[in-house]
Amino acid sequence: VHVAPSSFSEEALGGGERYVQELVSAEAEVGIDVQLFCTPSLTAVSRHDPCVSGKHHASSIIELRKACKSAEIVHVHHLNTRNFDMVSVLRLGTSAPLVLTDHGGGHITPGRVFGRHRLKWVDGIAAVSPWSLRDIDPEGQVHSRTIIWGGGDHILRNDIGSGRIEKSYDFLFAGRVLPHKGIH
Repeated sequence: VHVAPSSFSEEALGGGERYVQELVSAEAEVGIDVQLFCTPSLTAVSRHDPCVSGKHHASSIIELRKACKSAEIVHVHHLNTRNFDMVSVLRLGTSAPLVLTDHGGGHITPGRVFGRHRLKWVDGIAAVSPWSLRDIDPEGQVHSRTIIWGGGDHILRNDIGSGRIEKSYDFLFAGRVLPHKGIH
């Protein structure tokens, strides 16, 4: 089960949303039974089709709790959000490990009172870059840690000009240059 804070609409599809959509699509393509929930507020929950961007239906906190209870892994996206706080509470009493991927940003939430102690609730970190891994868990509290680089397949599926990149380019980055992305 993946849980992300944002809805996946064509109007609001940034890098964090694309990362999650690409990850769940790839998992579904290789036969993993994956569910994607979005929690844009404490009262709104939607369930998304992992293979079709933008296709979703209204859900509930109760359905999300049931999904967390029956999941083999609960993967929450973004640490400093109500999303993380909600999933941390909803999975209490479950045996599913909690994996965290932080895409940067966030808000002031009740869970921030616990600071880095929140990492005690996390069983694994799947960071988007080495910098992000150090930023999320600088003391190495979480023992299971890996980096899952963001893919670029969604770029290849879009019609961008001629669809060709000059061969003289050694590197292309499309996005906001922020430290957690590891561009440096």
